[in-house]
Amino acid sequence: SDLNKYIVFFFKQKPAYEIRSRLAEKDPGVYESDLAISCNNLGILYSDLNRYTEAEEYYKRAYEIYARLAEKNSEAYESDLAMSCNNLGNLYGRLNRHTEVEEYYKRTYEIYDRLSKVNPVAYEPKLVAPCIFVAYAAGMSGNIEEAKEYCDRGMKVVKRMKERGEDVEKIEVLINKLLAMLDEEE
Repeated sequence: SDLNKYIVFFFKQKPAYEIRSRLAEKDPGVYESDLAISCNNLGILYSDLNRYTEAEEYYKRAYEIYARLAEKNSEAYESDLAMSCNNLGNLYGRLNRHTEVEEYYKRTYEIYDRLSKVNPVAYEPKLVAPCIFVAYAAGMSGNIEEAKEYCDRGMKVVKRMKERGEDVEKIEVLINKLLAMLDEEE
């Protein structure tokens, strides 16, 4: 059952987190990235269990660690930082905290946008979702113009993916539906 899966996962992750915390205190250069992985895993666990306060705590800790690591070595850690931003955006979406949803998905978008300029095949597919989520959050906050701007950004990415032969029909339909909803709000 899912509950058993989470119990096993928790009993593996919590000790790993505690061990990695101690190791990272002694030698952060070696163990901090492992600690961030444990924090992220516990954030996922707590979020799935609807324990959002704990999820936020661990997601934020992972974010802070990845932000520090990305400052020192962006090539190695920027993708992990984007994942942390995305996880926080997902969490805040579940909590209907639209301002924070928008903030973290914008950060996700900015990172994947930079990465996609170097490797579009790998990162453009990851760039579309933050566009949609920022557009939705901006629309929910009444910022229709910004919402449409992110829809347009998403459609540009979809167009490039389509030109490469990627199957983007469902994404294209989703963005068009979101644009139609935004048009109704104006």
